[in-house]
Amino acid sequence: MEGRSKGWILVAEDDALFGATLERVLRHHGYECRWVKDVSGAVTALSERPYDLLISDIHMPGNDGLALVEHLRAAAPEVPIILLTGRPTLETAMQSVGPPVVGYLVKPPEPGTLLALIERGMGARRRARAWREREAQLRECLREFRALPREGEVAEREEGEGALNRVMARFEEALRVSEHWGLEMSAGPTAVAPGVAPGLSGSIPAPEFEAVLREVIGALDATRRHFKSRELGQLRRRLEGLIQSGGTGSEGGAHGEGARSP
Repeated sequence: MEGRSKGWILVAEDDALFGATLERVLRHHGYECRWVKDVSGAVTALSERPYDLLISDIHMPGNDGLALVEHLRAAAPEVPIILLTGRPTLETAMQSVGPPVVGYLVKPPEPGTLLALIERGMGARRRARAWREREAQLRECLREFRALPREGEVAEREEGEGALNRVMARFEEALRVSEHWGLEMSAGPTAVAPGVAPGLSGSIPAPEFEAVLREVIGALDATRRHFKSRELGQLRRRLEGLIQSGGTGSEGGAHGEGARSP
């Protein structure tokens, strides 16, 4: 299949025929793919370049106790994993619950189910990356806000009001993008395909993102007497709205004239 790559997938599979077939199928569907035959090879491959997703056989050399999953949880917890097995057991199924595992399939998997899992896992990874970018953007805005001259200083420095306006514009852009991402995710499919780990929808921002929202709110509260601004009141309400709505911005985020000053 020609065109831009849809992402890098690492396949860890000791069955030569199945591994080669899976690699060929994934390449046909637009993915870059590397196939290794054991845990040692997978660990080496993961150290050589970043991957967007791992597909791993459970029963292969060196994978006692799902060693590869534990390695990835420590080394690259943001990389989703799809586990495959020809000998499904309750024990391995229970071990497979929880991030970063996004699916548990019996070999040979139905191609449509596997491809749907891959797309879902990669989508969750992209959303997590986007929330981290929004978090970094808000933290930079917060740093600039805390560096603004306070009320007494503003009276002596003509640039004070302009600096506040610039920071407000940056906050506005960060929130606009965050609200857009939240709404886009909440509008996504809610049906869970067979083999998908529970809670993979990714519609709720990471705890770190909520933490930075609360940190910004705290900074606004701490500077009420320094900045008498209607826009700051609206900003605070939108931040609270993002938290209350799980990142969708669909409730509690006042955008209109009814917003109150802090």
